[in-house]
Amino acid sequence: ISTKVDPGGRASLTALLSFATDKKATVTVRVEGDIPVERSFTYPNRYHEIPVLGLYPGKDNQVHLTITTENNKVYEGDLTITTQPLSDILPTVEITKIDRSQMEPGFHLVDMLIANNGKFLAHTIIFDDNGDIRWVMDMSENGQITYTSYRLQNGNWLYLNWIDLIEVNDI
Repeated sequence: ISTKVDPGGRASLTALLSFATDKKATVTVRVEGDIPVERSFTYPNRYHEIPVLGLYPGKDNQVHLTITTENNKVYEGDLTITTQPLSDILPTVEITKIDRSQMEPGFHLVDMLIANNGKFLAHTIIFDDNGDIRWVMDMSENGQITYTSYRLQNGNWLYLNWIDLIEVNDI
């Protein structure tokens, strides 16, 4: 299995797993931790490019992979994906109160613009109920205000700066 951390250069808490199977198979990937993140890819393929989301920053992340062939033979294994610590410009998230009756289930998204000597460093962060940042999209390469992200039906993200609409995927 080939593993590339932050394959797009914008989302440091992601990785891309690339591998082939002898027979068509489906794949489930789970990032272990206090709040595991699991994602299934249910379309059978022989050639797989599996995005891994929800890695913890600055850690050796344990990732569990389940591969199920079309004849229901199951292969399981674990791998370690090491991530770098987050940039110092990103905040530390502190959870003081969670009221589930006032929230949707799942993780929490915040768009941030950080002013920096006449430029704007735009970041979208997603954190879990423990306050651990589990995904970051760094759009600061534009050097200008990049407006709030919008999730498209195809799963990609849409950003708008002064001039361009920018569509990017999770990794």
